[in-house]
Amino acid sequence: MSRQGVHRPPLLVQLSRYPTPGRCKRRLAVEIGAVQAARTQLALSLHNLSLLHQLRARGHCAVVLATTGAGPRAWRRLLLRHGFDWPPSRCWDQGRGGLGTRMARLIRRGLARGHRAVLLIGSDCPCLSVSELEQALQSLGQSDGGSCPGPARRGRLVLGPAVDGGYWLIGLDRDVPQLFCGMPWGSDQVRALTCATARQTGLQLRLLRFQRDLDRRQDLGPWLAAPGQGPALRLC
Repeated sequence: MSRQGVHRPPLLVQLSRYPTPGRCKRRLAVEIGAVQAARTQLALSLHNLSLLHQLRARGHCAVVLATTGAGPRAWRRLLLRHGFDWPPSRCWDQGRGGLGTRMARLIRRGLARGHRAVLLIGSDCPCLSVSELEQALQSLGQSDGGSCPGPARRGRLVLGPAVDGGYWLIGLDRDVPQLFCGMPWGSDQVRALTCATARQTGLQLRLLRFQRDLDRRQDLGPWLAAPGQGPALRLC
């Protein structure tokens, strides 16, 4: 909560890895090569950043880019080269640890800064839209009639389920580290285990529309067929 005793708007955080060939999109790189996989990673990151920019401009949320794979200066140069004047204050380092550790840390950091909810998205979902992110924000941004949630109020969890058994978005209005502990990241059990933990901890759960991550060559088809998406792969 802010010093004035009023919650700040929801925080939408995009997790992105620097598009270095051989260090990102490794499953895809096996099939299409490391350079083209890195270009795909960059195109996905820029696509999602454009969505965050639109949402922030509309006043729906605060936004942060959570980075790994390179320092803030390298990220800033990369984004400037592609038309994003992204200020350092909206760029956080993901820090050390496994995926669950880093995600839990970002949720905790956003809530500690007074945001009434924190939502995390990756850079693997090429068909993500502003409207779907708005639905997620609305699920977590509703007021309960007071400036501060009472102790009896159930927390809220919103998940964007992925076809492969994971999820493309997770959003919370409170710190629930159990959701990130001991998860078999990268397996088809992540979403089911997350939902089970949500029930055990008494969270109100809302599921968004299923989306397909871009991890294999076969996943490129629907994206390349969409208007304006194919040229994005030639960004760098």
